[in-house]
Amino acid sequence: MNDPDRFVRMLNAIGKYTAGNEGHSPEYVRLSPIAAEVCGLTPDNSGAAARSGCLNLILAYPERCLASCSYCGLGHGGDGADGPAQERGRLPVYPLPQIIAASRKQKGLARLCISMVTHPRAVDDTLTLVEQLTAEPGLPVSLLLNPTVMDSGDLELLRDAGADHVAVAVAAAAPQLFDRDRGAGVGGPHRWQRYWLELERAASTFGRGRFSCHLIAGLGETERQMMETVQRVHELGGVSCLHPFHPHDSNSCPAGQFRRVQLGRFLINYGLASWNRMEFDEDDRITGFGLAGLPLDELVGSGRPFMACACPGMEGKCICGLSFGGAINGLSNPLVIDTGDIQSIRKQLATYLAVREPWSPALNR
Repeated sequence: MNDPDRFVRMLNAIGKYTAGNEGHSPEYVRLSPIAAEVCGLTPDNSGAAARSGCLNLILAYPERCLASCSYCGLGHGGDGADGPAQERGRLPVYPLPQIIAASRKQKGLARLCISMVTHPRAVDDTLTLVEQLTAEPGLPVSLLLNPTVMDSGDLELLRDAGADHVAVAVAAAAPQLFDRDRGAGVGGPHRWQRYWLELERAASTFGRGRFSCHLIAGLGETERQMMETVQRVHELGGVSCLHPFHPHDSNSCPAGQFRRVQLGRFLINYGLASWNRMEFDEDDRITGFGLAGLPLDELVGSGRPFMACACPGMEGKCICGLSFGGAINGLSNPLVIDTGDIQSIRKQLATYLAVREPWSPALNR
């Protein structure tokens, strides 16, 4: 970061920054639940760790992430978050040497992924971690970027330090939803234009297929808006990764909506369809995928559109499921899908519920 003092001054002005090193990255990081299971630091009760070849590491600071995204428990306002978001805010912190030692014992481990948070030290500490982790355990390293704390030359520094893949979590598929849930609507520092600028920089710095965009389905966007956003990422040369929104049962992303945008995302990611050839009803829900002669039923039966899409392993296949855990209300991004899953997915694809009232961040506080 070219001018870290700029961000520190801003945070000091609003009383959110605490100096000190206790429990800080780069000496310490948080682990996602599956990552802790992969390392053998917690029991693998779900069995997900046995199928995951990626460790998700998250920067850790005593003052936590200094943003206030409505759906996330990692931020300074996360104590009031409900459900899975609250659990993210409680992720344990581990010394880095302990994680490196544990990772050496895991034969199936193929990648490490470092998630930035909103903090003035984030870029410098991520650089240090990339350099350390590419040396030992020597695995490929991906980054989940935080555009708010980055400057124009930071991506080149991170690439040159050893990172080979980056992602930007735009999350919301429409600018007004982004502002409501991540920006001015929650007193947060993030800006829609800044996140898309970083995706454009990722395209030029890392190249086609080496960057991705994480999106959350069910924040209040229409299925048409989600497809438009996925198309925009595809045209930049990146891939989109979808996650279902699930603050609590009554406001989770409807299953039908999630399955349709999953299928649409897959088709756009692989250049098999375009959003402007898809068909939508009066509520902007997908009713046709605009395919010319492609065996859609066979594709659904393969399960591929509904499997995890995130960081690639040595052979290019995805090795990372949901970063923070398993299925919610039957929705997930699994690494493996069985026949029973396909039967449920077919029913969900054909389910069109009444359009709900838009979700409000107040429900998650």
